[in-house]
Amino acid sequence: MKGIIFNILEDFIVEVMGPDAYDSIVSECPLITRDPFIGPGTYPDEDLVAIIVKVADRMQQPVPALLKMFGRYAFPKLAAKFPNFIEAYSHPKPFLKTIDWFHVTEVKKLYEDASPPRFYYTEPSEDRLVMIYWSPRKLCPMIEGILEAVSEHFKTPVLFTHTRCMHRGDAECEFQISFPPKA
Repeated sequence: MKGIIFNILEDFIVEVMGPDAYDSIVSECPLITRDPFIGPGTYPDEDLVAIIVKVADRMQQPVPALLKMFGRYAFPKLAAKFPNFIEAYSHPKPFLKTIDWFHVTEVKKLYEDASPPRFYYTEPSEDRLVMIYWSPRKLCPMIEGILEAVSEHFKTPVLFTHTRCMHRGDAECEFQISFPPKA
């Protein structure tokens, strides 16, 4: 996992739990990494999971709920860091269809050793999108939070149902997404 995600997670923890929470949480986690997490660095997925689990425990939240909260928080931070990736779009559907390209092309340019998730798409109709997510990390609740944040960013309804899930034994996660007209 890239350090930028750890850095955004640190900001999330500090904002939600207070300035001393991050150091306290990290000191209680059985981390493989001993040095600070640096944006371009690559770190074990296990470290991210350990921190997430500890935060969920401290906040008395199920891990999936915390990951969803983190996804909602992370998207605007990533959008600010990579504005050119988002500014070209005025609607969430064409933007969402670029997520795989961005991860595979742009993230790999910046971070050669990145192991990004994969996204695949089908378009059953003009106002619908089926998004398939696959990653060994199985962070699909974070994708749910990102979808909600995308809706907020574009000020456009994004309704979705998580119809298949790796956590339920499926080979990948499937999100049935619709874009109803604005009220």
